Amino acid sequence: MGHGGVVVMDDAVSARDLAEHLFRFAASESCGNCTPCRAGTAQLARQKSASALERLMETMERGSLCGFGQAAPRPLRDLLRHFPGEMFPMELP
Repeated sequence: MGHGGVVVMDDAVSARDLAEHLFRFAASESCGNCTPCRAGTAQLARQKSASALERLMETMERGSLCGFGQAAPRPLRDLLRHFPGEMFPMELP
């Protein structure tokens, strides 16, 4: 996310570790001009369930004024879709 390149990782990198990296990246790159992106990126890592994360990401996608806030949830959605047990291991699929 952010540079348009391809990133290759081996199986030693967990989906949760990658998500936490993306959470930090999104929060540090938000310009802060609109609340959905500024507050949303700061709250991504604090979500305790997939459903709460989905609601927050939808709010960011619909309410953010720029492409960054609208696109930041995309890689996180992919992680949720492909690795749900690693993202929120306490939830049942």
